[in-house]
Amino acid sequence: MSSNVSLYRVNELLVKQLEKVCDGDLKGEGLKEEINRGESVRNIAQVAVNNAALILKANLAVCNNQGDFEMPGIIDPARRAIEDKRRDVA
Repeated sequence: MSSNVSLYRVNELLVKQLEKVCDGDLKGEGLKEEINRGESVRNIAQVAVNNAALILKANLAVCNNQGDFEMPGIIDPARRAIEDKRRDVA
């Protein structure tokens, strides 16, 4: 999986994992393995969704000029990109 995964792709992966777990032919140890794998996929997907929501909120705050504050380092590049676009338009 690439490092540039969209939320749509995350959803596709979750649906595929759900289909595997719901497979009627899967039994015993194979079913347990898929359930464990499914839980891992869900946990990682939740982190990805939470990060995307945080970045969206931060960018909305910047776009709406809601406060004069420092962004965390991981979000700051996105903020700078938005500010650069604003300057280009102005």
